[in-house]
Amino acid sequence: MDSKLLRLLIPALLAGSIPAQTPPRGRFSIHPYFPLAVGNQWIYVQRGLGGGEPLHVQIISANQFNGLTYHHVIGYAERPAWVRHNSSGELVQYDSSGRERLWYPFAAPDGSSFRTEVPSPCLQQAVLRTRNAEVRVPAGSFSPHVAVEFQPGPCADAGYSEEIFASGVGMVRRTAITIAGPRTFELIWARVGGALIGGPELSFQLAIDRPVYVANLMPPVDPVRSVPVLTARFTARNTSSQPVTLQFRSGQRYDLVIRDSTGRQVFQWSEGRAFTMALGNIELKEGDQTFVEAVRLADRSGRPLPEGRYTLEAWLATTQGKLFSATVPFEIQHAF
Repeated sequence: MDSKLLRLLIPALLAGSIPAQTPPRGRFSIHPYFPLAVGNQWIYVQRGLGGGEPLHVQIISANQFNGLTYHHVIGYAERPAWVRHNSSGELVQYDSSGRERLWYPFAAPDGSSFRTEVPSPCLQQAVLRTRNAEVRVPAGSFSPHVAVEFQPGPCADAGYSEEIFASGVGMVRRTAITIAGPRTFELIWARVGGALIGGPELSFQLAIDRPVYVANLMPPVDPVRSVPVLTARFTARNTSSQPVTLQFRSGQRYDLVIRDSTGRQVFQWSEGRAFTMALGNIELKEGDQTFVEAVRLADRSGRPLPEGRYTLEAWLATTQGKLFSATVPFEIQHAF
């Protein structure tokens, strides 16, 4: 820079006639009160007179409109919707006209009033409230949280009175207005960003290590290595404080069966096995009881099972029968 020009600029800067440049304002940090990711799911149970059907909310896909990414939400409102978080921290919906409709201004100051355009029986004016008190639902306890308090709307027997959102989780409670009185939906289970959120439960789950198994029949065929191996993992889970006693009539604790697409049984794990005849019990306290088995996908002669679709069923061999059981599908392919 020219030294004469520099001598002229320095006094001006010191005098404040040329304002100093301020750093740009950072992008607003969006609180994930409604986490958006494909695969996220929330399940709510109804509380109130007579109960009712559970509410199942899912994010099933993502797409771009006008260069912006939206997520497809089903089950939350009266009809599916494409939504996103904008740079102001608002949850907005894209409609067919290209306009964005406001659902929730999560980044607005405490006490802010707004009119929600969530597809519901009656659009309502609402107030955003930040609360530090703990809110308890079957899925757990959450604090702090944001509450959306809805003002009385034009419908006497429709709409919402309150919704509560926990950061990183999503909606945990909704109170709806119905002609039969208030109905409250409380979160019992969620999958958010791959993490599971849930309260006390008793369950039995079956998992296999892949959906497709390939038998390698390229010559020379190795009779051992040509048969694919399925690894099954099944778990009885009790996350409540009340223990569950599992009673068995012998040393056998479980069984596995494979059926082909016609329903014909082609494999049973217990076939040909000997078990002690002593009765036994397992007390399933708070925690898991997990079993793992490797199953060779071969017929009784040792040859790989034919190509096709199959199902694997697993159950605990309790004296009460198949109280704990589950089934998953899989496919067998041949490589020549």
